[in-house]
Amino acid sequence: MNERNLTEAAENPGGDKPVITAGGSTGETMRRVFRKWRFWILLGALTVVVLATIFVLRSGGSDRGILSPGNPAPNGAMAAAEILRQQGVDVEATETLQQTLNAVEAAGAEDTTLLVHDRLGLLEDKQLDKVAEASGRTVLLEPSVTVLSAFAPDIHTAGVVPQADQAGNGDDAATIEPQCRRSHPQAAGTIDRGGSAYRGPVMCYLMENEQGGPSALYVQSGNGEVTVIGNGGIISNDRLRFHGNAALTLRTLGTESNLVWYQPSLADVAIDQNAPELGELVPQWVHLAGIWLVIVALLGVVWQARRPGPLVVEPLPVVAKAAETAEGRARLYQDSRAVQRAAGNLRAGTLRRLASHFQLGTGVAAEAVASAVAAHSSLPEHDVGRILLRSQPSTDAELLEWAQELDQLEKEATAK
Repeated sequence: MNERNLTEAAENPGGDKPVITAGGSTGETMRRVFRKWRFWILLGALTVVVLATIFVLRSGGSDRGILSPGNPAPNGAMAAAEILRQQGVDVEATETLQQTLNAVEAAGAEDTTLLVHDRLGLLEDKQLDKVAEASGRTVLLEPSVTVLSAFAPDIHTAGVVPQADQAGNGDDAATIEPQCRRSHPQAAGTIDRGGSAYRGPVMCYLMENEQGGPSALYVQSGNGEVTVIGNGGIISNDRLRFHGNAALTLRTLGTESNLVWYQPSLADVAIDQNAPELGELVPQWVHLAGIWLVIVALLGVVWQARRPGPLVVEPLPVVAKAAETAEGRARLYQDSRAVQRAAGNLRAGTLRRLASHFQLGTGVAAEAVASAVAAHSSLPEHDVGRILLRSQPSTDAELLEWAQELDQLEKEATAK
């Protein structure tokens, strides 16, 4: 592209009436951006879909929890809850401390069995004490040391029991005998081996642990009000039907007319209102260092802001040469690869000059200018129309070649 073409492309950014639009439309620009970034756009959309799906699947509350009475999955406990309801037990699932206290109070502590399954250890000592004070008969499912301290101080943890192989139909799973005279374990018989072991006044399903001494999967407190089940898997939908798992579960949970099934949620997480602020956690020397840094920064500002002399006055506005402005605009077109925009500007300038040369007026259509040029050119009218009206270069090389054809055509038409 010669200097004349470059200047025309820069000096005619918008074009006049006879110009045929050069720049791409908004839709074309969007398609070009999509083609360039489509991999990352699709990857981001897929990520959003996956995260939304996971959120929906995991936002089902306690109905989706492990050993939840509303969970029909293999690790849920809906089967046990439904059988208890069929036997006349009113089963109520609760997720918060207040819900549990209200449920126990409404049903009556003397007619209610409270099942506590704090699998994630969300409850604190004060919360556990409130539940323990309000409850009567209680069943603790795989309790932690904190839970035991609140409900049954005379029962202690005794390690973890290796999980049995429960593949197949369950017949090959390791089992354990009751080995005690309590009615419920005696009637249930063998159950699955696994979970956590405990020590207490009354122990059933005995085993030896690594620390020495007996431990058990089924332990009761001295007053018989608290029962600990160390293997929660026997309550699950997947294992309830095997061995004596169902019998032990139903006999233990169904002794009273009401069962409150309490699985704490994040709503029970206590927020410490007296948590220290950020300033209290920062060492004292940091405050002194911060004050010193502020002083140094202010001194630096004062030092750099000093003016060694009067301001230099420069006449405004500054006059810039037209060639410099045109060349600068052309450089911007080149850097942004705006080939179609530059071609449109070249076409607009050529059509305007040709219309003026042939005295066709400013409102003349581009086709009329092409007809006038064809009458004064050695090229066929079809070639003149292609150069003036239909050529759409898409690369720098095509733009340069077309600009040379356009310049040659203008010179030939205006020379006659």
